[in-house]
Amino acid sequence: MTTRPTPRRPRNRPTGRASEASEPAAPPVPDVSSSKDNAAERIQRALVRRILRGELPPGANLPSVRALAAEFEVTAPTIQRVLVGLEALRLVEARHGSGVRVLDPARDGGLALLPHWVEALADEPARLVPIVTDALELRRWVAMHLATKVPSGAGAAALAPALARVLEAQTVAARRAADLAFTRAFLDASGHFAVRALVNSIADTLHEVPAVAEAVYGDEAVVRTALLDVVRAFAEGGPEAPSRVGAALARWDEAALARLLGRAPGRPQEPATGRTPRASTS
Repeated sequence: MTTRPTPRRPRNRPTGRASEASEPAAPPVPDVSSSKDNAAERIQRALVRRILRGELPPGANLPSVRALAAEFEVTAPTIQRVLVGLEALRLVEARHGSGVRVLDPARDGGLALLPHWVEALADEPARLVPIVTDALELRRWVAMHLATKVPSGAGAAALAPALARVLEAQTVAARRAADLAFTRAFLDASGHFAVRALVNSIADTLHEVPAVAEAVYGDEAVVRTALLDVVRAFAEGGPEAPSRVGAALARWDEAALARLLGRAPGRPQEPATGRTPRASTS
């Protein structure tokens, strides 16, 4: 009787997938550049705050790169990036052999500092309110000037969709976003390109600190009424349109400042000290 050979079992050859599964997954590579950028932004924000609050007064020298790196527990190149950012904001000036000198932010700083001022002084109403007042006043001037550039019928038609968004907004955040869309539609209707940067800086100023945003956009009726009056001024046109736009925004601004000061609109405003932002020397 002939015996058949026992068939050989095929060897289990590891496939690519099995071999990959058997090997431990490589740990994700950390995004070093992103973490460095975040650290630089955090440190720059802290130093901007110190300068605007007067903790680093004009004329003083910043601590050395080595000292700042030790304080914030980062490398010297990170501090160098921070210093470049501070120079771009015109808050410091590097002098060869003399260190990095703090400039006067009220005199030397540009429009980009407006949101930083509001953030830094959020807990100092006596210094914050004049800055917000100036920002709102600047917004009115821009709106009144651009009102002369917008054709009456076309301007009202261009603003109508943005106004509808304002009327539908139910929260502070939604009204803030709707007002920004309204402002951009206003700029588009005017065709004025250069003023966009100015208006964006003002918008950032009003949005940066929650208390300021709440004061400006917290009263739904005031926001709606003001922007409705602006659109009516455009729709009806005429030489009085700019002054009507300014008056509508002035009523809104008065209510916003009243909310910021915690008082009822229409009451006399207490004189604010230091209308020009000044760094404390104490």
